[in-house]
Amino acid sequence: MTKKLSKSYFTEDERILRVWDIEDIKDLMARRGFYIASEMHREELNDLWVTSPEYRKTASLGSNLGYYVGMDDIANYYVVKHTEDRQKLLDACCAANPAVKNHRDNLGYGCMTFHPVSTALVVLSDDGHTARGNWYVIGQDSTWQPGGPASCRWSNDKLAVDFVKENGKWKIWHLVIANDIQVEASKTLNDKPTIAPPGSDPAEVEFNAGDPTVRMLTHNKVLNWSDNYPTEPEAYFHFDDKDSYGPEGHPKYEKYQEK
Repeated sequence: MTKKLSKSYFTEDERILRVWDIEDIKDLMARRGFYIASEMHREELNDLWVTSPEYRKTASLGSNLGYYVGMDDIANYYVVKHTEDRQKLLDACCAANPAVKNHRDNLGYGCMTFHPVSTALVVLSDDGHTARGNWYVIGQDSTWQPGGPASCRWSNDKLAVDFVKENGKWKIWHLVIANDIQVEASKTLNDKPTIAPPGSDPAEVEFNAGDPTVRMLTHNKVLNWSDNYPTEPEAYFHFDDKDSYGPEGHPKYEKYQEK
């Protein structure tokens, strides 16, 4: 990573613009939270993510278990598969309750997802073309279940994002959702095994079912954050994919490539 320039390098006007850029990025991530809560996955990708061909092919969406790389793979998982899953749930809901109309406007019926972001930590590159940020999320996911109470769980995540400026607007380029804790509502962490049996974590099952482009253990939540991924952003001059929140920036990526 190139050494950061001295603060004295920037004029007062440049410093003001850089503060404005950081506030724009914070606004972008807050807006993403509302898109998620409104089930607007397609709109999120269209409005908030990169659109230029050079960035679309390297964009990535990561979790504890790997990455979807390229906007096509991201959309297939984040929009197409998500919509299919919501449709299956709506089909079951309509079968159980004929009063519910099986219409696309009812996708997400009986479901509530809200992942508000906090503790923003944003670093703008010295060249002003890219930025990096971390947020912490204390969210919840509630899903209607046929013949029983809803499935509800608390989800604590660390968000790590690379941003790039396209045509004067900041866009999401690489995003990692590293889960720290998931626990069912009304239960405590004491009710959870230290090491969950394979296939018991609904978030992991859902992520893997979409067939990630890169499958690798990026963050082991049993270790809490002692595995130091994703790392907090530090001052930097210009973007380097080996220091990014894309797959190439993971410290074990090269070893994964050797397998």
